[in-house]
Amino acid sequence: MKMFKQRFALSMEKALKHESVRPYRFVASTGCGFIFIPLTKEESSDKHKTLKGLTYLHKYDRHLERCIGLTFIAEEGTGWCDVQWCRLESPWSEDERTRLFIKENQPLRELKTAVVERYGLENVPD
Repeated sequence: MKMFKQRFALSMEKALKHESVRPYRFVASTGCGFIFIPLTKEESSDKHKTLKGLTYLHKYDRHLERCIGLTFIAEEGTGWCDVQWCRLESPWSEDERTRLFIKENQPLRELKTAVVERYGLENVPD
């Protein structure tokens, strides 16, 4: 949950500043991937295609069966973003075209391996 909240907030911040950045992503201990895609107004014309495409690339890159993608587009004058979601679920399989696309275009950030403590109820006040 901590990783999700951090990337959600960072993506919202980047979208509100109209900054074009590569997506933020991680894989949860459940084996589900998450990708957060801040988009500028110029990039938002194909938002559904971008959302589905980058979600698939993250799913493929990490050999996942499940992946959830989110796009963030600033809504002018509100301080909020329009957030669109996409869930992909299917068995992973080799796809040479996708592998080459990722290798040649590098559309995704590199991932670092880290173990993040899970939320627990041990220290919650009564």
